[in-house]
Amino acid sequence: MCPVVWLMKVFPKLPRSQFYYITHKGFTLIELMVVIAILTVVVLMTLPSFRGYLLEQRLDATAMELASDIRHLQQLALTEESVSYGITFYLPNRNKTGNKYYIHKGINKIKLVYMPPGVKISSTSFDENLLNINAKGMPEDGIGGTVYLHDEHNRISKQVIVATITGRVRVSENGPIKPWGYVQ
Repeated sequence: MCPVVWLMKVFPKLPRSQFYYITHKGFTLIELMVVIAILTVVVLMTLPSFRGYLLEQRLDATAMELASDIRHLQQLALTEESVSYGITFYLPNRNKTGNKYYIHKGINKIKLVYMPPGVKISSTSFDENLLNINAKGMPEDGIGGTVYLHDEHNRISKQVIVATITGRVRVSENGPIKPWGYVQ
């Protein structure tokens, strides 16, 4: 027996117009508009946090790529036993010509890397923003340093640290570790 016929027998005093809603299969336009409005509010609430997540991932990827480029440079210097490898960092400026770095061997540029949108090189601790690698794959003169990367609003930062003596390269959120007794 059909559910509608059964309901009409159980509730004979209800008008037939009440049974239309029971047999109707589908959604009304108002119901669809309410659902779309609720979904729109949910999406608009999650959008800012998603944009922040994307920016943080872009900053992480950029720091990892820079660390990888420095390690690759160290391997090239070790393999060729050459002292002419280096990276020159160009900080952002008013003319929008900075925010990049060159990997070079002597005066020959091997690779040019522009920072992605929303990521900037805020500063470096290398003399003249230049990191030279010696034939042992370590920083020239045993002096390491740090490259500071920030998002466009300076809320998130990453540091690419080249250790002073060993030349070990790592990415950190906290910056270089100070030795005991270090006074600033």
